[in-house]
Amino acid sequence: MPRPRRRGNPSTQETYWNTTQVADYLRVNMGTVSSYRGRNQMPEPDVTVAGHIHLWRPATIVAWQENRRPSTVARWRRGRGEQA
Repeated sequence: MPRPRRRGNPSTQETYWNTTQVADYLRVNMGTVSSYRGRNQMPEPDVTVAGHIHLWRPATIVAWQENRRPSTVARWRRGRGEQA
């Protein structure tokens, strides 16, 4: 199944990112972000609005992403000289 087109990188100058913007920044599907949250593999939202709209400060996500261990696939691709 083809992946949906991304809207591009969200601006780090914004006050908060929603789940879609976090997914765009990470270059993953929104469902992946939801799965990361469900498995406690990413920071808790900085703000939750109306009990179900999760928002993160861009700095929170950028710092977390920079300190993440590369995935097995990314390490494998790098080992083959491919772009992750």
